[in-house]
Amino acid sequence: MLIIKRLFITLGSVALLSVVLALSAPKAVHAVVAALVQVTNTTANPVPVMDVLASGEQTVELACTFSPGNCVQINTDGSYINTPWAVPAGMHYVITSVEITTLGAGGPVTIVSTNFLLYWTPPGGSLREEAWQVINNGATTQYQFPSGIVVSSGSTITCQSAGAVNFGYVRGYLAPN
Repeated sequence: MLIIKRLFITLGSVALLSVVLALSAPKAVHAVVAALVQVTNTTANPVPVMDVLASGEQTVELACTFSPGNCVQINTDGSYINTPWAVPAGMHYVITSVEITTLGAGGPVTIVSTNFLLYWTPPGGSLREEAWQVINNGATTQYQFPSGIVVSSGSTITCQSAGAVNFGYVRGYLAPN
């Protein structure tokens, strides 16, 4: 019991001494400690602060047209650029979501389910394909990819509907290589 009492007195004394020393330290010591963890953003040594996911200039939305199967960019005003879209040089396109709307079973197409496919071939690489199967009920199905599907620089994305897809949208953002 005596040993435990002495241990608590020793630990209490060390804690009290630490608090007294911390409070009595000169302001210069506090300034040095603060300077060690301070980040300064200067033109000579810039600190990157841009969140790529939040940057409007980096976001790219594609509409997939099934004749001839191109994916074209949708501008922020809703207009389309009517040429097949390719991932710009020095960038990767990270697909974060795919939205698929079917024609619906009550229409002229009586297919129960349908497929939506994306293709791209990186320069010097082999064909890549992603595909999703959805129920043909006229509803919109959206797939989210938190970690993203990465499309390499220079790739042109094309699409195909193996059934009754009415609309296909691909959303993502550009990231540096």
